[in-house]
Amino acid sequence: MRRRVHLAVGALCGVLCVAGILAYAADLRADVDQERAEALARYGGEQVEILVATEDVAVGDMLDTTNAEKRLWLSELVPDDAISDHAEIAALPATSPIYAGEVVVRHRFDEREEVALQVPDGKCAISVPSKAVTAVGGSLRPGSKVDVYSVSGSSTDLLASRVLVLSTSTTSVDEETNRKSDVTWVTLALEPSMVEEVIAASQKSELYFSLPSESLAASGGSKAASSSGDSRTAAKEDVSGSANDEAKPPDSGGSVKEAASSSENRKEGAKEEGNDE
Repeated sequence: MRRRVHLAVGALCGVLCVAGILAYAADLRADVDQERAEALARYGGEQVEILVATEDVAVGDMLDTTNAEKRLWLSELVPDDAISDHAEIAALPATSPIYAGEVVVRHRFDEREEVALQVPDGKCAISVPSKAVTAVGGSLRPGSKVDVYSVSGSSTDLLASRVLVLSTSTTSVDEETNRKSDVTWVTLALEPSMVEEVIAASQKSELYFSLPSESLAASGGSKAASSSGDSRTAAKEDVSGSANDEAKPPDSGGSVKEAASSSENRKEGAKEEGNDE
């Protein structure tokens, strides 16, 4: 009996707690609605749709539907250079931090603004020489993730996959001509263990940058292609080795010995037939 009473009291307390939470949430919503109504009354009821960050965006990151969304905003409170659509900043990395809940404005993507290079934790930033034809036609941008190949003569080796591009010479603008410069260098974020190898490769060979699609990068396509290339090379070596083995002339010494032995056997057979007669 006492246990039932305790259970009933516990259930009643739980119901009261839930009711209290719901009432508190309703009060908060009512306060927000009241403040919004007051703001509308104070600044006017006209609203416009603008882009607002839904999470913090670091320097070098790009805005998309995962970290920014369209929201209605009071027109009187919208900044002059506010952005209303993702297409306006497509493929442009942020040049200054953007915080969650902040209206996205154009000067956050000003390519002329000089900012300190942001190196991810655990990585090292190095710059290597490049040119348009080896850097995907000069289309590499900060935030791109590339595969790095070393090309020397007839040899091509994959050095690293999914390497983050921190900066390129195309992000700088000539102040006199107001035009972007050609690609002459690319700054990469590498694992410390890869720095020495990549620097050595940039001095002894030419570096090519491949820009895989997101689906190909997710499936490890570059590594698979590398493995396939290694298999084809090994197969060619095996075929070449077999052809060389077949092309080798027979051992002349062994053939002479076999011929002499066969002749002696025929002579002994003839003698035995004569003795039998």
